[in-house]
Amino acid sequence: MKLLIPLLLLLVGSAYADDSSSIWTSDSPDQHLFAATREIPSGDDVLLWKTEFDGTRLVVVKRGSNSNSDELVFAYTFAGRLIDQAKWTPDSKYIVLTTSSSGGHSPWHDESFVFSLATKKLAYVDDAVGPVVSPDVSVEAPHIATFGIGVVGKDGVDFEHPKKTAVDLSTLFPKGK
Repeated sequence: MKLLIPLLLLLVGSAYADDSSSIWTSDSPDQHLFAATREIPSGDDVLLWKTEFDGTRLVVVKRGSNSNSDELVFAYTFAGRLIDQAKWTPDSKYIVLTTSSSGGHSPWHDESFVFSLATKKLAYVDDAVGPVVSPDVSVEAPHIATFGIGVVGKDGVDFEHPKKTAVDLSTLFPKGK
Protein backbone atom coordinates (compact mmCIF):
# COMPACT_ATOMS: atom_id res chain seq x y z
CA MET A 1 0.00 0.00 0.00
CA LYS A 2 2.87 2.41 0.78
CA LEU A 3 4.18 1.91 -2.77
CA LEU A 4 0.73 2.32 -4.34
CA ILE A 5 0.11 5.88 -3.07
CA PRO A 6 3.33 7.42 -4.53
CA LEU A 7 2.66 5.57 -7.79
CA LEU A 8 -0.88 6.99 -7.97
CA LEU A 9 0.42 10.50 -7.23
CA LEU A 10 3.00 10.14 -10.00
CA LEU A 11 0.36 8.99 -12.48
CA VAL A 12 -2.08 11.77 -11.57
CA GLY A 13 0.67 14.39 -11.72
CA SER A 14 1.85 13.23 -15.13
CA ALA A 15 -1.71 13.38 -16.47
CA TYR A 16 -1.74 17.11 -15.78
CA ALA A 17 1.84 17.87 -16.79
CA ASP A 18 2.46 20.16 -19.75
CA ASP A 19 3.30 17.93 -22.70
CA SER A 20 5.71 20.10 -24.66
CA SER A 21 6.41 17.19 -27.02
CA SER A 22 3.18 18.10 -28.84
CA ILE A 23 4.57 21.56 -29.69
CA TRP A 24 7.21 22.45 -32.29
CA THR A 25 8.49 26.00 -32.62
CA SER A 26 11.22 27.38 -34.83
CA ASP A 27 12.52 30.65 -36.18
CA SER A 28 13.25 30.62 -39.89
CA PRO A 29 16.96 30.50 -40.71
CA ASP A 30 16.82 34.15 -41.84
CA GLN A 31 15.12 35.08 -38.51
CA HIS A 32 12.23 36.93 -40.25
CA LEU A 33 9.56 34.32 -39.60
CA PHE A 34 8.46 32.06 -36.80
CA ALA A 35 6.53 28.81 -37.16
CA ALA A 36 4.81 26.61 -34.62
CA THR A 37 2.74 23.46 -34.57
CA ARG A 38 0.59 22.23 -31.73
CA GLU A 39 -1.61 19.22 -31.28
CA ILE A 40 -5.25 20.19 -30.85
CA PRO A 41 -8.42 18.29 -29.98
CA SER A 42 -10.69 17.38 -32.86
CA GLY A 43 -13.19 20.11 -32.05
CA ASP A 44 -15.95 17.55 -31.61
CA ASP A 45 -17.54 18.52 -28.28
CA VAL A 46 -19.23 15.13 -27.93
CA LEU A 47 -16.10 13.04 -28.56
CA LEU A 48 -13.52 15.39 -27.06
CA TRP A 49 -11.76 12.61 -25.13
CA LYS A 50 -11.08 10.52 -28.27
CA THR A 51 -7.51 11.38 -29.18
CA GLU A 52 -7.70 9.41 -32.42
CA PHE A 53 -9.55 12.39 -33.89
CA ASP A 54 -6.96 14.99 -32.81
CA GLY A 55 -5.13 17.12 -35.32
CA THR A 56 -2.31 19.62 -35.52
CA ARG A 57 -2.40 23.35 -36.13
CA LEU A 58 0.42 25.03 -38.06
CA VAL A 59 0.92 28.77 -37.85
CA VAL A 60 3.55 30.94 -39.52
CA VAL A 61 4.03 34.52 -38.40
CA LYS A 62 6.19 37.39 -39.57
CA ARG A 63 8.21 38.80 -36.72
CA GLY A 64 7.40 42.37 -35.77
CA SER A 65 9.42 44.77 -33.66
CA ASN A 66 7.69 43.33 -30.58
CA SER A 67 5.40 40.37 -29.87
CA ASN A 68 2.31 42.60 -30.23
CA SER A 69 3.19 43.42 -33.85
CA ASP A 70 3.68 39.86 -35.15
CA GLU A 71 1.64 39.30 -38.33
CA LEU A 72 -0.09 36.02 -39.17
CA VAL A 73 1.16 34.77 -42.53
CA PHE A 74 -0.48 31.34 -42.68
CA ALA A 75 -2.53 28.97 -40.55
CA TYR A 76 -3.74 25.47 -41.31
CA THR A 77 -5.19 22.56 -39.35
CA PHE A 78 -4.16 19.03 -40.28
CA ALA A 79 -7.30 17.18 -39.16
CA GLY A 80 -6.55 13.69 -37.88
CA ARG A 81 -2.78 14.13 -38.41
CA LEU A 82 0.05 14.56 -35.92
CA ILE A 83 3.41 16.05 -36.88
CA ASP A 84 6.36 13.65 -36.93
CA GLN A 85 8.91 16.15 -38.22
CA ALA A 86 8.81 19.81 -39.21
CA LYS A 87 11.80 21.62 -40.69
CA TRP A 88 12.60 24.89 -42.40
CA THR A 89 14.68 24.82 -45.55
CA PRO A 90 17.99 26.70 -45.21
CA ASP A 91 16.73 29.49 -47.51
CA SER A 92 13.64 30.10 -45.30
CA LYS A 93 11.28 29.61 -48.27
CA TYR A 94 9.63 26.32 -47.24
CA ILE A 95 8.56 24.28 -44.25
CA VAL A 96 8.59 20.51 -44.69
CA LEU A 97 6.27 18.37 -42.53
CA THR A 98 5.82 14.63 -42.18
CA THR A 99 2.72 13.42 -40.37
CA SER A 100 1.10 10.31 -38.97
CA SER A 101 -2.54 9.45 -38.34
CA SER A 102 -3.71 10.40 -34.84
CA GLY A 103 -5.94 7.32 -34.89
CA GLY A 104 -3.18 4.91 -35.88
CA HIS A 105 -4.71 4.21 -39.28
CA SER A 106 -2.25 3.27 -42.05
CA PRO A 107 0.80 3.44 -39.76
CA TRP A 108 3.02 2.84 -42.80
CA HIS A 109 1.90 6.08 -44.44
CA ASP A 110 3.59 9.30 -43.34
CA GLU A 111 1.61 11.83 -45.34
CA SER A 112 3.93 14.74 -46.02
CA PHE A 113 3.36 18.37 -46.89
CA VAL A 114 5.39 21.40 -47.89
CA PHE A 115 4.40 24.98 -47.10
CA SER A 116 5.62 27.62 -49.54
CA LEU A 117 6.11 31.12 -48.19
CA ALA A 118 5.91 32.60 -51.71
CA THR A 119 2.51 31.08 -52.56
CA LYS A 120 1.21 30.68 -48.99
CA LYS A 121 -0.02 27.22 -49.99
CA LEU A 122 0.58 23.63 -49.00
CA ALA A 123 1.66 20.93 -51.44
CA TYR A 124 0.92 17.26 -50.79
CA VAL A 125 4.20 15.43 -51.39
CA ASP A 126 2.56 12.06 -52.11
CA ASP A 127 0.86 13.50 -55.21
CA ALA A 128 4.19 14.61 -56.63
CA VAL A 129 6.58 11.76 -55.83
CA GLY A 130 4.63 8.83 -54.40
CA PRO A 131 3.61 7.56 -50.96
CA VAL A 132 5.88 8.79 -48.18
CA VAL A 133 6.48 5.79 -45.88
CA SER A 134 9.09 7.16 -43.47
CA PRO A 135 8.67 9.98 -40.95
CA ASP A 136 12.32 10.92 -41.47
CA VAL A 137 13.00 13.79 -43.85
CA SER A 138 16.20 15.71 -44.44
CA VAL A 139 16.60 19.18 -45.93
CA GLU A 140 19.59 20.81 -47.58
CA ALA A 141 20.38 24.07 -49.31
CA PRO A 142 18.81 25.79 -50.92
CA HIS A 143 15.46 23.93 -50.74
CA ILE A 144 15.95 20.22 -51.35
CA ALA A 145 14.12 17.66 -49.19
CA THR A 146 14.78 13.93 -49.17
CA PHE A 147 11.82 11.68 -48.38
CA GLY A 148 11.49 7.92 -47.93
CA ILE A 149 9.13 6.87 -50.73
CA GLY A 150 7.41 3.48 -50.87
CA VAL A 151 7.99 1.63 -54.10
CA VAL A 152 4.68 0.58 -55.63
CA GLY A 153 4.72 -2.91 -57.10
CA LYS A 154 2.35 -5.73 -57.94
CA ASP A 155 2.03 -6.59 -54.25
CA GLY A 156 1.21 -3.02 -53.21
CA VAL A 157 3.46 -0.48 -51.52
CA ASP A 158 6.80 -1.64 -50.09
CA PHE A 159 6.90 0.41 -46.92
CA GLU A 160 9.72 -1.55 -45.30
CA HIS A 161 12.36 -0.46 -47.82
CA PRO A 162 11.77 3.20 -48.64
CA LYS A 163 13.60 4.66 -51.61
CA LYS A 164 15.34 7.91 -50.65
CA THR A 165 14.06 10.52 -53.10
CA ALA A 166 15.37 14.08 -53.26
CA VAL A 167 12.90 16.75 -54.33
CA ASP A 168 13.55 20.36 -55.33
CA LEU A 169 10.65 21.87 -53.41
CA SER A 170 10.19 24.71 -55.89
CA THR A 171 8.92 22.11 -58.42
CA LEU A 172 5.92 21.41 -56.15
CA PHE A 173 4.65 24.97 -56.72
CA PRO A 174 4.51 25.60 -60.48
CA LYS A 175 4.40 29.25 -61.53
CA GLY A 176 0.91 30.53 -62.27
CA LYS A 177 -0.90 27.98 -60.09
